[in-house]
Amino acid sequence: MNNDQALEILMAKRTAVNNAINNLHKYVEETDNWKTAVKTAQMAAIKASATTVGADIAAWDGTPAPVPVENG
Repeated sequence: MNNDQALEILMAKRTAVNNAINNLHKYVEETDNWKTAVKTAQMAAIKASATTVGADIAAWDGTPAPVPVENG
């Protein structure tokens, strides 16, 4: 393997992780306006990008993090 081949592999991984992160941000920001089919397709695309870089987010269900309860 030469330098160009190694860079090509790494750049593909970088693109996949950037796509996963960017699309997850978009999902969080816009999901309330999407129909179920769009949500499902977006989740599948995000999971596929994550899988490409070895990140297992198969259990991700698209729900927001719980809001912490303040004790006051």
